[in-house]
Amino acid sequence: MASVTAIVLTRNEEKNLGDCLKSIRGFAQRAVVVDCGSADRTVEIAREHGADVLVHEFTYYAAQFNWAIDNAGIDTDWILRLDADERLTPALIAEAESLLSSDEALHGDLNGVTMEAVFYFLGRPILHGIRKKRKMMLFKRGIGRLEDRKRDPHSVLSSGRNVSLKERFLHYDFKDLDNFIARYLPVAILALGLAKVLLTNMCIQLGLKGGHFFPMIFAAVCLGFGIALILFPGSVAHAAFGAAVVTAGTMGVLLRKPLAATCLLLLCFPMKAVPCIFIAAVIASSVTKALSCGGEDEKTEDKSEE
Repeated sequence: MASVTAIVLTRNEEKNLGDCLKSIRGFAQRAVVVDCGSADRTVEIAREHGADVLVHEFTYYAAQFNWAIDNAGIDTDWILRLDADERLTPALIAEAESLLSSDEALHGDLNGVTMEAVFYFLGRPILHGIRKKRKMMLFKRGIGRLEDRKRDPHSVLSSGRNVSLKERFLHYDFKDLDNFIARYLPVAILALGLAKVLLTNMCIQLGLKGGHFFPMIFAAVCLGFGIALILFPGSVAHAAFGAAVVTAGTMGVLLRKPLAATCLLLLCFPMKAVPCIFIAAVIASSVTKALSCGGEDEKTEDKSEE
């Protein structure tokens, strides 16, 4: 058994945690589960598998993990960074144990070990078409920790170097297709709106005939819903309101006619949204007109001086 302490951060991970802890049995001397208020059997499962459980309020991933490093009383040589939906394979463990017992790990400057994931989605591995997930999952105590950033923190070393293992760990995603769609739908809608704007503008520049108001309405609605779904995830009412406001603002900038923008957007939003649509369209139209008038005044002054 290697001189390794595994740290696993959890919140409502009863579906994942048991298999996660089983996968490191015989490899890590100790497992520490840091929970932040699970309402399911996560804590119970952790204790059933012999893990030490700490409870700490979650702010963001890096802060939580670094808190565990500093407060879990770790006395092993190495720390394993493991998520509840990840598994180590026997082949990977064998390769890691061989590396950790080598002279370069025991007496040299080898202080970190990077591993690559095999993604499983809907029960099947995804072998092509996605970006590789590689992270430094093992690092020496006192030398490695997570960089202090709120999104996608990397493991960093204060000294020494890291090497990569050939074998890969398993990353399971037990969420269903509905969750996957809900996660990526806002980005897809936003991208669709931007693509429509670019395509419509290209057609106008090429002199192709045809009205562009309705394509731009479609684009504005996509942009509105995309931004609103990102700002208000899981709230249909707030997302609909946000979409109405953003779309009205976009149409106000494009048309510079608040009343026309409001009437056109009634094709997409209910009557009760009229007040917020009109206000957003008026503000956007007024700002746009003010800026354009300022530019025209400057041009008039330049011409008069000439």
